[in-house]
Amino acid sequence: METINLVWFKKDLRTFDNEALNEALKTENVIPIFVIEPDLWKLPDHSSRQWEFVRECLIDLNNSLNDIGLKLIIRVGNIEDVIKEFTERFHVKGIYSHEETGNEWTFKRDQDLRRFTKNENIHWYEYRQFGVFRGLKTRKNWSRKWEQHMSQELINDPRRVNYFIDIPSHNLPSSKSLKLNLDKCSHRIQGGRKQGLNKLYEFLKYKIDNYQYSLSSPLKAFDGCSRLSPYLTWGCLSVREVVQTIRRTKKRGSRAINSRLHWHCHFIQKLESEPELESREYHPYMSGIRKSNQIFLKAWSQGLTGIPFIDACMRSLNSHGWINFRMRAMLMSFASYQLWLPWQESGLCLARKFIDYEPGIHWTQCQMQSGTTSINTMRIYNPIKQGYDHDPEGIFIRTWVKELQYLPSKFIHAPWKIDLFHQDDSSLVLGKNYPFPIVDPIISTNTARAKLKEIRNKPGFFDIANNILEKHSSRKRRKSKLKKKQNNPVLHKQLTLKL
Repeated sequence: METINLVWFKKDLRTFDNEALNEALKTENVIPIFVIEPDLWKLPDHSSRQWEFVRECLIDLNNSLNDIGLKLIIRVGNIEDVIKEFTERFHVKGIYSHEETGNEWTFKRDQDLRRFTKNENIHWYEYRQFGVFRGLKTRKNWSRKWEQHMSQELINDPRRVNYFIDIPSHNLPSSKSLKLNLDKCSHRIQGGRKQGLNKLYEFLKYKIDNYQYSLSSPLKAFDGCSRLSPYLTWGCLSVREVVQTIRRTKKRGSRAINSRLHWHCHFIQKLESEPELESREYHPYMSGIRKSNQIFLKAWSQGLTGIPFIDACMRSLNSHGWINFRMRAMLMSFASYQLWLPWQESGLCLARKFIDYEPGIHWTQCQMQSGTTSINTMRIYNPIKQGYDHDPEGIFIRTWVKELQYLPSKFIHAPWKIDLFHQDDSSLVLGKNYPFPIVDPIISTNTARAKLKEIRNKPGFFDIANNILEKHSSRKRRKSKLKKKQNNPVLHKQLTLKL
């Protein structure tokens, strides 16, 4: 029986700087596999738009493997059954993959697989994908470890191998055959390493100098941001190669994006260290404080809240599968505070919309923007002020909320203020072709602030918060313990509802 190594591709869909592939090729002949797991893809944080992106990535990966004399073997099912299939034909010496910080399902799958491979006497080797460290007990020296990982020499594409075995591969299924709910994403970017490299080189050549000035406004972000996040999420590009490529440019803006790549791993490390944070609040006092409201959730998800800037951002996200970070934070903040929705429900809704859904970043950010971490500033974004700040003429709103495209600029951010008896555009009828606000933004904000203040004033709140700070904060930034009262007039001015 022939001895082989299996390379299990998961979210490292590239051959360049792929340690698992490189190490597997050192000892035995290799068979690369990708397992499409229907039980994973039917989960509520996955979607057809994500699968279609991954499908394109897999086609590109297979082409890269063909270039070095290998073929990607596709299987639909579960990983244990796939391994059993190969053990019937080969002596599987080892399984090689990257360390994945995924959702609860992938975490349990990997635990089960570890027991299975141990019982079958198969070695399973996992390699670091990001600057995230498994088994880390403290954040002390985390930044130094991250820097060491990012500075390691990149691993070139493997040399062409002489081993090629013609094993039949399953066809890549469509979203329909996977029984995924079809969600139209007409402006989605294309998947694959070639597309990712094009985005990277385009960014470095034309955009990086003005990067930090394009982050906040959705008017600038679609053209000014790197748009690399989906390619990092699915491993078409390695974080390490992007960090090193950007550092070599030494252009204005390189420090800004390097910082964000650092924070990318910082947040994933939180979920790696405490997987329960996908569904459980950081602070126990914040557990169960919000109530489900399916009417509010549906209106928010469809961009029909009656708050124009919120609706424009959500409709743009629905169409692109991406939106800039500040607008993500605002959408989550609005759902959590003004609509008072549980972050788990609104978080799932956003997760399946994002092509770049990365559980470690997503769920820790959902909690951060919902105030449940207890160690971050409570950010209650004023969506009307955000609109004035980042879309002053209403260009973005008119692009995505067509019902308001002829409304005068002075009313575009708050159409309910218009005098319906003297408006120039008689076609706009609030409550008919565009909804009234589903909540009063001022009253709902004040109500949320009062509720959170009451919780934070409970005995022992800040003792627990400081324990959370000790476990999860960056040692590079943390200088003192949390105090019961923090005054920041600049921040207050930014977040206040007073325009």
